[in-house]
Amino acid sequence: MKTINYFSLKMDLDGEGIVTIYKNFVVTAEFFTGPSGEYFMSRVYRSVDDLEQFDLVDARLELASEKWADRFSTEGEALMAAFMLIERGRCGEVID
Repeated sequence: MKTINYFSLKMDLDGEGIVTIYKNFVVTAEFFTGPSGEYFMSRVYRSVDDLEQFDLVDARLELASEKWADRFSTEGEALMAAFMLIERGRCGEVID
């Protein structure tokens, strides 16, 4: 299984979205295009490593939220939705 971390997410998105840190989470806003149009969706990742021993940038990550069913017109809207998810404490369960 491939280890996901902040840098691997940045490489995977490579211009197709944004990766940022918000509190103790890594958040992505990914760009999609296809027959249904162009839109952004977000994901939230949390560390599987102890953040007292690892910086969040170096820590291994696991998905802490599903990709949003909602589609957003801008990166900012997708990021704000993910930030609100974190603020509401809805990133506790890991999604397979």
